[in-house]
Amino acid sequence: LKLQFLYLIAAAMARTAACALALAGAAAGLDFQLQYTSKAAGLCAPPAQKGPCRVERSGSGELLRMVRAGATATTTTTTTTTTVARSYDGHDWEGLLPSPLEVACDSQGCVFEWDTSMYTYTLEKVAVTPPSGTRHATAKLFAQATFGARMQDLEAFDARGGGDATAAGAWFDAQVGAPVVLMREYYRRRANPRLVDAMNGTAYEPCDVGARWHRYAFTQEEVKAVLKVEGSGTLTLIVKGNALTEVAAADFDVPAGTYEVCKVAEWVGGDVEIAAPGCATNKKTVPNPALGFANPVGAGRTVIDALAAGLGLKALAGVRGAGDVHITQAVTTGGCAAYTAGDFLFLNADAGLLRYDRRLKLLAGDVASPLTVGYTDVSPGDENYCPAAPVTFLNEGGCVLGSPCRRGGVACGSRGEAANDPNLGNRYVFSPPTEQRSTEESMEELDFKYSIFVSGPQSPFHNIVLTEADSQLRYRVVWALYQILPVAQSLGRESEHEIWSQYLDIFATHAFGNYLDVLKEVAWSPMMGAYLSHYGNQAFAAEGTFPDQNFAREIMQLFTIGLYELHP
Repeated sequence: LKLQFLYLIAAAMARTAACALALAGAAAGLDFQLQYTSKAAGLCAPPAQKGPCRVERSGSGELLRMVRAGATATTTTTTTTTTVARSYDGHDWEGLLPSPLEVACDSQGCVFEWDTSMYTYTLEKVAVTPPSGTRHATAKLFAQATFGARMQDLEAFDARGGGDATAAGAWFDAQVGAPVVLMREYYRRRANPRLVDAMNGTAYEPCDVGARWHRYAFTQEEVKAVLKVEGSGTLTLIVKGNALTEVAAADFDVPAGTYEVCKVAEWVGGDVEIAAPGCATNKKTVPNPALGFANPVGAGRTVIDALAAGLGLKALAGVRGAGDVHITQAVTTGGCAAYTAGDFLFLNADAGLLRYDRRLKLLAGDVASPLTVGYTDVSPGDENYCPAAPVTFLNEGGCVLGSPCRRGGVACGSRGEAANDPNLGNRYVFSPPTEQRSTEESMEELDFKYSIFVSGPQSPFHNIVLTEADSQLRYRVVWALYQILPVAQSLGRESEHEIWSQYLDIFATHAFGNYLDVLKEVAWSPMMGAYLSHYGNQAFAAEGTFPDQNFAREIMQLFTIGLYELHP
């Protein structure tokens, strides 16, 4: 039954067949012999201009490709060759992008619609002779049940006895028993955004373990700010009325005057673009300078001495500027100065002069250990942001008394609500509500820059979890379930990683469980509620209007029994 389940899941996820075999063989270091033969497409009588042509399917372990040659649409002199259809391992023919050939299949074979007035067609046959042995069977299993075979996975599988049923069953048990890696937890631990004035939440304060400091002068917080440059040989850079740093004129080739900061790359030597106020004229790019003053403890500056305050620091690894960012690891004495919003707070340390970077502290409130603090502890003056989750069927077993901001004082947690770890950096966009951002969140704030176009369920950390978690089978099932129960990225919330993570964690939690549990959580998910328009549904008795039935239809038509009743 275990093996049957494996192969059923594999079949539902993808028809890997001969192509996947070749990839798996390459990953396993196998020598696949590809035998190419080419012949004119003479399996039917080609029409004079356009029309149908019947072609046989591929055989077992065989790949057939229909290759089209002819002039392109943009030129009449250049001949191009394009594979327009394929059949592999006995499967039906299918058209291939970017120029798929129209094809229809029945029990007798497949019929193409082609145009011989402009193109010639060639049928290519690729015969695959797979090697024998347990390593080949192992590679095939991994190609179907994971996101790809790694050599260490194959070697560990061999250590269990190779590719027989006993080893496969043991591997299956290990996959099912491996800990669930929640994507929301993975994301939250690596989100360390700046805490700007408009945001709700608490910060890692200067004397806290986890406080963040940096060596470069300009940050995204200075973008659109007025910059005053004073002096000649040694320049003083003044932002928001406070001295930010001093720098040699030779290293910051800007004459004295008033400018606007337009763009900032956050590392020493990164590009800082300044211009005349408005950022439209007189643009100039200069390197982001390291912090420094001839007299660090000058008038109007607050400078903490790291040694006197007992602050132990560690450089954040992997950032674009080596040694530019430091995280407080220990506080043995105390005596840090308090941070005042709008001012610059500096730290004199072995790494040089550093500037305090106020970052959001994400609190842990998991189902098993809910938060019992009140809104005043995390969102002073705003009762709309209680840190305790409401009671639901998902968390009721872990709720406790003690919340000062929930009805009845009941505090509950939510799955994957982990604290962030500043030592892991700020890897992913946080995307708080628009009203909680005083400035637009920039990709330049990230320590490890990813493409902003990779978002939604394809977010970078989702891919990392999918491909690197120990339970590869679980996350292959996660991706399969998401194909059955998808949510469109067109909701306008593509970069809100946490809500996407919560949705995918439904499938991770129940991957080897009951499909009814999956459906129940999906039905209650705000993401699915927004997508299929049942968010906020109320009964006719409450509102006097009929509730939206879109999800009720979809759950029957697409998610469960389908359009046709089976075995009536």
